[in-house]
Amino acid sequence: MRYFIFACIFSSFAFAKCYYIPCDGNVNATEQQTKMALKPEFENVISELKILKEKYETNLKTYEKSNQLLSDQIALAKEKALRNKEIIFLLTKFNQSLSTSINIDAITDEVSKNAN
Repeated sequence: MRYFIFACIFSSFAFAKCYYIPCDGNVNATEQQTKMALKPEFENVISELKILKEKYETNLKTYEKSNQLLSDQIALAKEKALRNKEIIFLLTKFNQSLSTSINIDAITDEVSKNAN
């Protein structure tokens, strides 16, 4: 009896035909649905990237202007420091010459007092 059941089962498989069911339509439909679902999100991301790029460009221009102004201020500060050094140097020389002249006057006054 066992052999008969096995023979019936295996014989039914032997006469069975294999059929190929194409699934390209299902895959293509799902692919299109996914593309359509993701397309608005990608467009939102792209528009936000454009806005971000515009903001970056405006900030970059602002920073370039700020850097130029800072460079100008640094140059002016260096020039002012140089002029202050020149003024200090000239005042020092003036004070030295003034003290020399005072010493010469003091010596000439003392000499004239001693001569009298």
